[in-house]
Amino acid sequence: MIKIKSLILALSLSPLLLSAWQLPNQALPQPTSNSVSGTNSGNNSGAASGTIFSVPVTLKNGGTTKFGNITVTNSGGIFKITVPPNIQNILNTSAQRAVVTLQTGSLTQQQIAALVGAVGPLIVNRTEAPIPGRVFVIVNIIQPLVPGGGSLLTGSGQSESFATLAGAIKYVRTAITTLPVKGSISVLIGGNTTVIPPIQAPTLNSSSIETVKKVVTFNKPNGETFNFEIVGPRDKVKNAGIILAFVLAAGVDPSAANTAIRLGLTGADPISTTDLILSLNGLVTNQNAVDLTKLNQAINAYNTIVDKADTNSLKALNNTTEFTNIGGLLRNTRAPLD
Repeated sequence: MIKIKSLILALSLSPLLLSAWQLPNQALPQPTSNSVSGTNSGNNSGAASGTIFSVPVTLKNGGTTKFGNITVTNSGGIFKITVPPNIQNILNTSAQRAVVTLQTGSLTQQQIAALVGAVGPLIVNRTEAPIPGRVFVIVNIIQPLVPGGGSLLTGSGQSESFATLAGAIKYVRTAITTLPVKGSISVLIGGNTTVIPPIQAPTLNSSSIETVKKVVTFNKPNGETFNFEIVGPRDKVKNAGIILAFVLAAGVDPSAANTAIRLGLTGADPISTTDLILSLNGLVTNQNAVDLTKLNQAINAYNTIVDKADTNSLKALNNTTEFTNIGGLLRNTRAPLD
């Protein structure tokens, strides 16, 4: 099996902290000092990572829990990770080095570095986080006025609204499979609007594999318009279109579009991939400090992508520069906690 599966848990902020994060009401097994602790995930057996904790802990539903020298505060379901200044400084230095390496690398690496250091605020940071004003999804159908004449853009009914990106993404995944030939899906968050158009007529590539094209449009509140072309197999193009539409509408800078498209074309889970991109956005602040909450969310999302991927998607992810670069960035950033 392809080696990318072994990345699960090796990327966790700490196996104990990650497990506590996911299972807030369960006590965790006690690892010995300097031990290696691992948990099976999916078909991945034997993956392990060194732990920096040596006592069993239970993450409270509210309030503050300490894990050695790391504190996790849970306030209304929003978690904040706090570490001592010396550890934060080491993490910051590690992240700065990783970002500088990307900035001086290929165009792809530079785009990831720009995403990680983005200073623009997001409308929403996670797919499960409540969205101010909700997210609206409109399925549009283009109907002919008269045979051979013009056309009329009509909605298929009232727009659907959702409290979270995750709910909206699930809805669009279903809606896009039954989208009429002449139809489109609009995603509206705040003042941002993205439009997923109908798939254009398929063509055959040199390997006689059917490829299709979509051009996703992004409209910003200031009137700027961006168009992004996605080309590939039909199901992968739909997947990439969904991811791109939601990360742009959520406030991610258009410079991250290529990363979203490339990850989507692997067939990666759209909710987890959207979470990964949202978590990477602004991971390193303009003061060159690492946001530990975003780091943990990014690691969780990265591992979930791998865990949910089938064999073909795993191979595609392993061969996708964007994904391997992101994995390297996360490993290098969390290395001081090993």
